[in-house]
Amino acid sequence: MDPEKNKRHDVNRQRRKKRRRKERFAALCIFSLVILLFLGIAGYFGYRIYRHELEENRELEELAKEQAEPEEVQVLSEPEEIVSENKVKETVSANTVEDSEEQLYAQIYEQQAEEAMAKMNMHEKLCQLFFVTPEALTGADVVTQCGPTSEKAYEEYPVGGIIYFAQNMTDREQTKQMLSGMQSAAVDASGIPVFLCVDEVGGKVARVADTLGTTSFS
Repeated sequence: MDPEKNKRHDVNRQRRKKRRRKERFAALCIFSLVILLFLGIAGYFGYRIYRHELEENRELEELAKEQAEPEEVQVLSEPEEIVSENKVKETVSANTVEDSEEQLYAQIYEQQAEEAMAKMNMHEKLCQLFFVTPEALTGADVVTQCGPTSEKAYEEYPVGGIIYFAQNMTDREQTKQMLSGMQSAAVDASGIPVFLCVDEVGGKVARVADTLGTTSFS
């Protein structure tokens, strides 16, 4: 063979090797950046959830301390003691009933939320932070009902909320069935309800009013 051709062949082969090495290096760099981005996002949301739980625990501890502290009793002279005691009892009784009901409901809701959070893994907690369209959840072109595909998708990605647009609503009955079906599927899958909402800004953007002619489903 011609020595000149052999030399050009070797040079081209070396260039191809260098190009392949650069391509592999670039692919490795991109993959590493994607992994770092994913870890950063997961760490951020995990930190937010951790801070939220710490704040809730701190509030519960403060509330427990307030309830445990004894009330100061002021000793009054005998003529004033009877009248003041009745007034104090009436005031304390009214305030105690109101405060007790509010604290009771607050404690119940906090306990329910803590129990629900305790049953979730990190994937489920992260999913609860997102509101998505039914198409993003299922991968379908247009979603107008809650069927097996929606149920299976929600079991895999139990998001916190689903937002609907005009394309998802054809009439009142269909919309009611779609929403009730999605809510039932969410409760069956995760044990907690899902936020169902619509892009209903008002004015020029009125999905429900324009599509269904109403904003009431009662």
